[in-house]
Amino acid sequence: VDGGAAAPAVSPAAAPANGDNDDDVAPNENCDDPVLNVACTPEEVEWPSQKGINMVVDGRVPQGSGLSSSSALVCAVSLAVMHAKGMSFTKEEIAEFARECEKYVGTMSGGMDQAISIMGERGFAKLIDFNPVKAFSVPLPIGGTFVIANTIVQSLKAVGGEGKYNLRVLECTLASIVLGLSLGLPKELALELKTLKEVQELMGEKKESPVEVLQEKLHTEEYSKQELEGILGMPLEGFFEDQPEFLRAVAFCDRTGQGYGLYNRALHVYSEADRVSTMCKLCSDESKDKFERIGRVMTASHRSCKTLYNCSSPELDELVQLAISNGAYGARLTGAGWGGCVVAYVSENIKNKFVEEIYRAYYKKKLDEKLIEREQLKNCIFPSKPTAGACIVLFPAEPRLVSK
Repeated sequence: VDGGAAAPAVSPAAAPANGDNDDDVAPNENCDDPVLNVACTPEEVEWPSQKGINMVVDGRVPQGSGLSSSSALVCAVSLAVMHAKGMSFTKEEIAEFARECEKYVGTMSGGMDQAISIMGERGFAKLIDFNPVKAFSVPLPIGGTFVIANTIVQSLKAVGGEGKYNLRVLECTLASIVLGLSLGLPKELALELKTLKEVQELMGEKKESPVEVLQEKLHTEEYSKQELEGILGMPLEGFFEDQPEFLRAVAFCDRTGQGYGLYNRALHVYSEADRVSTMCKLCSDESKDKFERIGRVMTASHRSCKTLYNCSSPELDELVQLAISNGAYGARLTGAGWGGCVVAYVSENIKNKFVEEIYRAYYKKKLDEKLIEREQLKNCIFPSKPTAGACIVLFPAEPRLVSK
């Protein structure tokens, strides 16, 4: 969301590398669908002249599950169209292109999902940095595995994003500007800031301690619209006049009377970046308790998502708690939040028993209470190892029957 590093991994269920991508498209008023976005945006890509394309789309990534279904779809379609038209780009270029395409669905995407969908590597997590996008391989310890569990509550980033995902992007952007001004940056430069990472680069000797700067410069209470407009020197609607997703988020706050949680959002971003760094170091650590320490980092991440970024849900919290109670080293929500999946880190030795216990404690219970339907339980929980990113798979031509 805010330009910092991230360390995701591609699940086989979410990887277009296996020839799978999602055929479910979230309805949105901003564009027809993600597939069309590949063909019509962005403007700087010069597509060969074309009249149209026939395409079959198939996949098994559940929509709104936090498993990057829309990004997997956009990345897979991008590769397919590029191959069909004889075009060639680097992985970094494709990831950036796909990120821009998905914005037209109405999501202010940060680029992590598209990057890992393209740059995933079997057996490795990826440390991804942005502006420009770069990916570095992070070997995962032998003996641990991830288990993905779906809450069965959809989380559609492009639906209601003005009060959720896009609002968080807006709050982080405003936090960047307010922090920049408080650091003494000239106003014309501060108003150009987009990410908290940009501000961190301006912190001088305190660059490695952004939380300290944050605590000094921003107050912990929500900022009112009036207060922010006084700091910016203009109405929010005027400042964001060319950014319709931000304008929708501002209108949402106006309707609901909600303030802007700049401090909490920035604290989550900076502390999450620190957890990413810690996670990467732990993956190559030789200590006996490294699995437990990795788990604690994941659980701390979920706690931050819940209390600072406010993007969790009761179902996500329940699954995280059940995972830890049943032997997981740690667990957190995955994806944008507000529903979708959690990812738990467990010992290889208990993964099957773990899946059985979670199924009984969460899914069977909700089934018995008639809160979910049996058909919703397909692939609701499964172990997962990182796999490769998107690629082109060429099939040999089928033999033709020739009549004599």
